[in-house]
Amino acid sequence: SRPHSMRLYRPFCSLLSQKVSVPNGLRLIPNFLPELHCQSWAERLDQEILSAAAELPPERATTYLSKQHNLKNNEYFKRISLNNFDLPKFLHCQHFEKYGEDGHKLTYFIGNQNIPTFIEANLIGALKNLPEVKQLSKDRDLSWNFTFNVYRSSLNKPSTVPGFPFHTDIPSNGAITFIYPLISSATLEMKRELPEFHLQQLHTHKPSAEPGSTTEQDSLTTYTAELPAGALLMFSGESRWDWQHRILPQEAPAVQDGESKVWRMSLVLGCQ
Repeated sequence: SRPHSMRLYRPFCSLLSQKVSVPNGLRLIPNFLPELHCQSWAERLDQEILSAAAELPPERATTYLSKQHNLKNNEYFKRISLNNFDLPKFLHCQHFEKYGEDGHKLTYFIGNQNIPTFIEANLIGALKNLPEVKQLSKDRDLSWNFTFNVYRSSLNKPSTVPGFPFHTDIPSNGAITFIYPLISSATLEMKRELPEFHLQQLHTHKPSAEPGSTTEQDSLTTYTAELPAGALLMFSGESRWDWQHRILPQEAPAVQDGESKVWRMSLVLGCQ
C-alpha cells in the first residue's frame, strides 16, 4: 500500500513552483506511463539486484572506486550481472550499495546492450515519441543509459526517506535526461550556478544588478517542483547543463520491528 501522506497529486499548473519561471528545457509530463505496471517490474528488478549482489563469489566481490559520478564524495560500486528476466542474455551493471545518503541504492546500466528489455520496450519506446528525442535522433542512432534508484529507510534514520544531494548528471549520461518516480512523490529543488559577472562583483564589491532584473534573477535563481509518482521530468538544454538539482529527504511513517522499507524508486534515463 502507498503512504497517502507522501503521495501528492496536484493540478499541473500547481506542480511547478511560482517562485521563478520554469528553467529552459525542463518539462514535466504527468501520468506518462501506467505506474502500477512499472512499479511491479521495478520491484522485481530490485530483488534481482539484491540477490545478484549477495551471491557474488568472493573472487568477484571486489568494490571499485567510481571514477565518474555526480557527487563530491568518493562512491564505490560492485560489478554485477543479471539475467534479462526471461531472455537468454546477461545485463552488466555497476551497483552502488550506498550512494550519497544512507538508504539510497543506485544501479547503473551503461549502453544499449545493457538496457533491460522492459525499459527498452516500454519507457524508451514512449520517450522516442517526444519531439526533443526525435530531434536528437535525426542524425544519429541514440545511445541510452539507465540508472535505477531505490530509496529505503535506514537503520540509522528509520523515519527518513533519503534524498539525493545537489548535482548535475555527468555528461556521459546523455544530452537529454529523464526522471520517472515510482511509489511516492518527490520534491525536486534546482539551483543555477552563479554566472561569471556576479562572481566578479562579489570579489570586487561592485554594485549588483538592479533588484528584479533578469541578470539578478539568473544569478540567484532557485526552483522547486513536486514530482508525483508516474510523472516524467525531462532535462534538456539549460536545465540539463546550467542547473543543479536534488531530491529532498522526506519523513517516513513508522514501520514495525525496524523493517527497512522501500518508500520510493526512480527510473532515470539519458540519451545522446
